[in-house]
Amino acid sequence: MSTVSERLQQAREAAGLSEMQVAQLVGCHQLYIFGESWFVSDRLLGVISGVLNVRAEWLRTGEGPRREGEPL
Repeated sequence: MSTVSERLQQAREAAGLSEMQVAQLVGCHQLYIFGESWFVSDRLLGVISGVLNVRAEWLRTGEGPRREGEPL
């Protein structure tokens, strides 16, 4: 199973965004999102998942479809 960091990278690349662009859209420092020790609040995870157009549950756990309405 992939890690949160790997899923975050997959979603970011699929959205065609750089780490800096995601950080700017989310409104926090790039290292806070993409640093080595990754932990964010559920609220911030929701913002990130909205920017990247993925489900927050998928981003955090890797379970279920990547996007709403997508088949497994």
